[in-house]
Amino acid sequence: MQASTLKQALSAVKGTTFASITYNTDIAPSAANKHIIIKKRVTANVQLFNNLSEFNVYEKAVTRSAAKIEENANTNPFTANSASFTHDTECFSIVKNKKSDQEYLYAIYNSVSETEYYIDEEPATKQEIAQYLTPSAAKKLLEPNDITYNKTNDVLHNVIVRTIKLENIEKIKVCGQIIE
Repeated sequence: MQASTLKQALSAVKGTTFASITYNTDIAPSAANKHIIIKKRVTANVQLFNNLSEFNVYEKAVTRSAAKIEENANTNPFTANSASFTHDTECFSIVKNKKSDQEYLYAIYNSVSETEYYIDEEPATKQEIAQYLTPSAAKKLLEPNDITYNKTNDVLHNVIVRTIKLENIEKIKVCGQIIE
């Protein structure tokens, strides 16, 4: 997926829009199973952003989420940790890794509609995948926790932000377009 194609698709957006994204990612096996190739294919409904000038999207989302989870949530002032990427000046949802210049899509997850797993290109279940992971990674896969504790700000929230390598994106449905 080319950054220029995404920028063009999002150029009409003033702020936030919703999109469906399908992408692939590698799952790291334990050291003893490093010879096994594990992949995950995800289709998710996400929020994308175009012409935002300040990095406060995440902070505002966490503040709203925390208020829903805990009545007296400690969210003021919520400050995000320093990021390892920079936002594109033309399109907020395109980011670059500060060290490698690799381009990613910055998206806030709303929901995941489908997840498929593969071991050496053959379909697999979560349980089959888990046997090749470290114990902590297997537990995280099999017993996911939707709530995150931010120790720095002493707050609970359920905001999920992903930075997805553009090269891993199969398809995006956004602004009435399908980009493959």
